[in-house]
This record gives sequence, structure tokens and C-alpha cells, in this order.
Amino acid sequence: MKSISKIILVLLPVLFVNCRETEKGSILKTSETPSETKEIIEDNDSLSIPLETNTVERKTIKPLSHPNKALVLTGELELYNKNRKQTGLGSNVYSRIVTTDSVSELRYGLDKTDDICEKHSFVKVSHPDVKGWVYGKDVYEYDMSRDTTFTVNDVQFKIIPTKNFSVGPFNDKGLTFCGANNPMVLYNSKFDKEEYIPLENKKEFYYDSDYLMYDNHDGWIDSLKGASLVGDTLTLNIYREYQEGSANIIFEIYLSKFGSKAIIKEIIEHEPEF
Repeated sequence: MKSISKIILVLLPVLFVNCRETEKGSILKTSETPSETKEIIEDNDSLSIPLETNTVERKTIKPLSHPNKALVLTGELELYNKNRKQTGLGSNVYSRIVTTDSVSELRYGLDKTDDICEKHSFVKVSHPDVKGWVYGKDVYEYDMSRDTTFTVNDVQFKIIPTKNFSVGPFNDKGLTFCGANNPMVLYNSKFDKEEYIPLENKKEFYYDSDYLMYDNHDGWIDSLKGASLVGDTLTLNIYREYQEGSANIIFEIYLSKFGSKAIIKEIIEHEPEF
């Protein structure tokens, strides 16, 4: 019995040390949780599975080549690096036309929203006043699939529709019901310039926007029905078809090398046909 007691006394410190090591090991294992929490971004603009099961762990922007031109409709654009951290600010960029190089593979919500209508791509742009990755909410790229070229009095014009870097009114699943008021860009050969056309009297006619639009989405479809040019005044007859009816909107555009502007001259509404 004495020999057994001695063996037990010898083993007790070893067992105690092993228990401490095991306890210490469990603590270390628990502390292996990464100190930096990785952000979960939902790419949910065309999902067929529940949102919470379709998450992508993506800290950095994965760029996709996207050469184009785009119109900026904000006075300042925050610049980001590929980790989506702010690095600077581009100022005095309202109505600037920039070139685009790349877009992010995913769309992101800056406030981590789950609303697909509020998610936009990051866009890599280039212009003397702004260069780098910007958030695409106030950036409208050229949609050359719907450009309309016409000539009046030997002056060539081109209406260039644009589209935002959100999901838009359609995706590969159908209607998204995400609204879109996309500005158009107008080229004229008289002053050899592409430009944004601000609208000066929208309140008088309850027009939806501060600028001329030339859209094709679930809300309405625009098409050019006529044009005339007197001096530097271009008159456009835009036919707009709604679900509830249609209208001819007559615009007068005052062309200038310093920046053109427009007014609504008349809106001729038509009752829906049944």
C-alpha cells in the first residue's frame, strides 16, 4: 500500500500539469478566432435561393474590364482603394464626362442594405478632375445600344441614352421594380461636343427630372418623332409611351459652346387606347 501511495503522489503533479495544459489549450483554441472580422457582401440582384444562404466573403473589389464613357451627376465623388476604403475626393465633377476602365464584379450597398435597388457597382474612372475607384450611384454610363443619330440643316446630332450602375428595372429574372431616371447625353457637330442637358422648367410641367431623359424601361419608352433647328435652337419631339397612356413632349434646346440647356415647350397628352 505504501508503494502504491508513493506512485500516486508521483503521478499527481504530472496529472495536474496535463490538466493545466489541456485547459490552456482550450483557451488558445478559442482565441484562434480571427481578430479581423471579414465583411459579408450579398450579391442578391439575381437570386433564386434565399438571401442568407447566398453570401460571398469578399473584402476587395474584383475588377471586370468595362471600357466606356459615363456622365457624373454629383458635385463630389469619393475615391476608394480596392479594399473599398476611402482614399480621397474628386471635386467639381458635376456633369463631367469620364472614361471607365473597370467595374466591380459585385454590387454593394454602402449602408449594407439588403435592398437590391440601393446596391451599385464600384467603377474605375479617369478624368483630369477624378481618377480611381468610385461608387457608381451617381455615375451613368453610355448605352450605345439605343443611340439615335440624326441630321438637321447639315448639323449632326446624336442622342446617347445612359444607365446607372445599379441593377436597373430588369435583371435576368425579369422586372426588379427598381426605378430609373437616366439622363441623356447630346452630341452636336456644330460645337463638336457631347454634353449633359439640364432642364430649366420641370416644375411647370411636373416633369420627373432636372435633365432630359431618353429611356426605355418598365415605366415608359421614349422615341424620337421629329427635330428642327433654327439658329442655335434645336426642337425635339419625343414620344413617351406609358402604361396609362402616352404623350408627345416638345423640348427646346438652346445650344451653346459654353453649355446647352433646355426647356419643355409643350406636353401633348393622349388617352390610352383600349
